Amino acid sequence: MRFGTHLSARKIRRKLDASGPLDTGRAGVELLSRKLVFTPLFATLFERGYPPSIPRHRLLDESETFRPEPIDSSATDAAFDEDRFVTLVPGGRILAGSGAIFTGEGELVVESLSPSADRSAYTTIPLIDHLFRDGPRFVTDIFTGDVHSLRPADDSTGLLCPLIPRYRNYYHWTIETLPKLRLLDAFGDETGREPTLLVPADPPAWMRDSLRLLGGEDFPIRHAREPVYDADPTVVPSFAGTVTGAEHRWFKRQTSGLRGDADTDRSRRIYVSRAGARERRVHNDDAVLDALDDYGFEPYRLEELPVAEQVRLFAEAEAVVGPHGAGLSNIVYSDDVAVVELFGSNVKTNFARIAEAAGFEYHRLEGRQDGPDIEVDVSRLRETVEQIVD
Repeated sequence: MRFGTHLSARKIRRKLDASGPLDTGRAGVELLSRKLVFTPLFATLFERGYPPSIPRHRLLDESETFRPEPIDSSATDAAFDEDRFVTLVPGGRILAGSGAIFTGEGELVVESLSPSADRSAYTTIPLIDHLFRDGPRFVTDIFTGDVHSLRPADDSTGLLCPLIPRYRNYYHWTIETLPKLRLLDAFGDETGREPTLLVPADPPAWMRDSLRLLGGEDFPIRHAREPVYDADPTVVPSFAGTVTGAEHRWFKRQTSGLRGDADTDRSRRIYVSRAGARERRVHNDDAVLDALDDYGFEPYRLEELPVAEQVRLFAEAEAVVGPHGAGLSNIVYSDDVAVVELFGSNVKTNFARIAEAAGFEYHRLEGRQDGPDIEVDVSRLRETVEQIVD
């Protein structure tokens, strides 16, 4: 466990500056209890079969299932369609805080929170969140399968689909949640039935704007103001652990009105700055900026830009450099971009997989971990950038 990253003095100071001592203290106690107590406890419960669950193979065998028509006849799209689907769960219950779905018999529909092969790792944190949000009795009922003890909203809607990210984060919303809209479109075209989207009660601007840009407002929308919703049936799109080539084309097609001449004029070079973030800042940012300036890169703090501007920016980019973080999710709007992702010691493959699916040139540059931040080897950065720009 990387306590140097989670509890470094530098990160604590940033939290104090942003939230004050009281909220910082509460957050620290919660973080430690999550990491030291509840994560291992919940993992043990999962290993012992709690909560009872219905995995993908049973879901497909026992539920009414619809698959999207291929975009074209390519092998890539055929594989995509084999892995993407919409199922209907009769008498389902939706937990509004996480989007988790339970059957009427109290079984967790794994597909609502996790790829089929990674149940424990993906479901632990969202269900721990329910402990802090909804209380121990709520979570006890979940783990024992006693969903009938939960109190659903009285005015629940049939054919309801949760569009709620597991974590309230730009990455999980963009990469795991928004692609479900394509499946729901295909479901509506095939069946003539229109699901209602259950979205967070108080979505931030970036969530509202991206939902509109990707076609979410074409569906009826309800805001989740109660902890639990009944739906008969509940609509369950397959979980998207990453973006496929077909979904990348869908992102570009859905935002075509914003792209202008981006498909022919891709000349921008972007540095995604995390200077305002609490962690994974570049410690030697000034040196990195000086080096990238020599190659025509412009720095951007994406949290300061509306989603539409982020879409246009990445659509016009020929090269993107940035530390690992949610802002790189915007490569789904790019076309034939070269990506250089910066890491400390904690290397992840999220954006490498997206780049591979989209056919992008991708480079991983590992630096030195510096507490919650990273220090970039500027000479290696120059060497890498020279490979991707003229």
